[in-house]
Amino acid sequence: MTEKKKGFFASLFAPKKCCCNSSFVVEKPKDNECCPDGCCPEGCCDSETIKIEVLGPGCAKCKATYDVVKRVVEENGINAQIIKVENMEDILNSGIMTTPAVKVNGELVVRGYMPSASEMKKLLGV
Repeated sequence: MTEKKKGFFASLFAPKKCCCNSSFVVEKPKDNECCPDGCCPEGCCDSETIKIEVLGPGCAKCKATYDVVKRVVEENGINAQIIKVENMEDILNSGIMTTPAVKVNGELVVRGYMPSASEMKKLLGV
């Protein structure tokens, strides 16, 4: 698949991809040995790190879902990489037709509604 060339201003506002082709990474990147240029968050290749993807185009419920996930992770000291996917092409390629959606380690656990904090704790095994 060839990538379409974009103009200068379009490239400024286009979603950024991680070097390992994961979706848009929201957390501030830290140096690690995972990727050659260190763009992935710390622990992204750690087998004990939970990979949580919050998929949604940026609507209020999608943002609130991301906030719930982040709060549950922080309050419970969970070792997790939280990824926010807002690119519609990536969302549709994941087979998601209703948002917000949440994937935990690649498994779709929430689709079409905003989960409560208590539900997210159960889904994350807390």
